[in-house]
Amino acid sequence: MQSEDKSVWYFYLIPIIWGLGFTLTHNAVRNIDPGKFAFFRQLVALLCLLPFAFSYLKKISKQVILWSIIISLCNTSNILCQAYALTQINSTQIAFYVTLNIIFVPFFAYLLKIWVFDLIEVIAVIIGVISLVINYQGDLQGIGSGDIFGLVSSISIALSIVTTQKMLQSIKAEKVLMTFLSIFWSTCFLLCFLFTNSVNAASEYNAQAIFAILFQGAISTAFAYYIQLRYQQRVGATNAALILNLDLAFASFFGFLNHEIITITQLISGLVAFLASVFKGLVKHFFIKASR
Repeated sequence: MQSEDKSVWYFYLIPIIWGLGFTLTHNAVRNIDPGKFAFFRQLVALLCLLPFAFSYLKKISKQVILWSIIISLCNTSNILCQAYALTQINSTQIAFYVTLNIIFVPFFAYLLKIWVFDLIEVIAVIIGVISLVINYQGDLQGIGSGDIFGLVSSISIALSIVTTQKMLQSIKAEKVLMTFLSIFWSTCFLLCFLFTNSVNAASEYNAQAIFAILFQGAISTAFAYYIQLRYQQRVGATNAALILNLDLAFASFFGFLNHEIITITQLISGLVAFLASVFKGLVKHFFIKASR
């Protein structure tokens, strides 16, 4: 029991780290180009994971390479869109969009023929749509470029989740190797942003930007992945999902400390989105307890 409790407490570090990461990125992309930020973030994560993935490199196959490229395209789109979105919207808002991947997962799963009709998931999607209506207050004219990037980020996450699930059904691959290769391809894709010109090139790589890059690469990606890989089996899938979705709450908390303007509408829509993301887990948890 003590070992399980310890695993849960370690797992709580992940949403705290992710929530803080949104705020750090929001501050960093005020100066550094979002594309360059995404590249260096992935490069740092790649270097951190290399020692752990090195022994698995001999297990690379054509199928592993193909699937890792596909998953990498989804993850690259997510990271890039988050960085660009945070130049326009605050930490709470981007965390809200990230949480809404629950809306798109069943749709993509159906297209890839890995989704079985589940009424609970349908209800969760409806709750997610309601959170969008609340967020926009029924007026789509208020949608800006930051919101569009946020929605694309959410779609990218959903695609990554479904594609990974399809991959796991198709081939056997080491998680460490797939993660490393996915980040490797992502770093390659983002390399082109190094050659973009910046208006304030001299001020791009300030202490704030460098710290955010190191934190997002080493802590939000590599360290958080290590915790998830080591402790998720003890925590359980349902509890893990509930804990990880708390990044919305921590993003709001750190955004508040960062003097970001958070409206009542954002808080309400965020709570509804959080309910959508944890609805299936809560219902299952309730039925399991009721059956005992």
